Amino acid sequence: MSRVVIIFVIIFFLSPIGALDAKKPSVIVVPLVKLLVDPHLYDGANVEVMGYIDGGIYLYLTKDHADNFDYLSSIIISDTDNGDIILSDCLPGYVKIRGLFARTKDYNYIIKDVTGLYKPGFGPCWVKPDDE
Repeated sequence: MSRVVIIFVIIFFLSPIGALDAKKPSVIVVPLVKLLVDPHLYDGANVEVMGYIDGGIYLYLTKDHADNFDYLSSIIISDTDNGDIILSDCLPGYVKIRGLFARTKDYNYIIKDVTGLYKPGFGPCWVKPDDE
């Protein structure tokens, strides 16, 4: 029993615990409901989130939420200057989107600086070019 404790203590103190915080993932995969419930936890993080876009700028929890214009169950997506997201082949439908989750001046949260839009099971619909 004491050997197990000693081995555990050695492994614990030799493991790079502090390095875990320093190596945060570049993109955090998070359910949309968590962004809606605890947005402050993800403020400033690059996120990957799945939801339903009806062709506009809102990412809803489900198609039913979109059909009923349930804006409280949605997050605004900031499109590119060229309107690449709205013009993509993904819409309307369920999508996976990657971008920066951030608070705006009026205390709302949006997903901006979108780097990719993906149709689950079909692959990318739009990916930000490297030269931008």
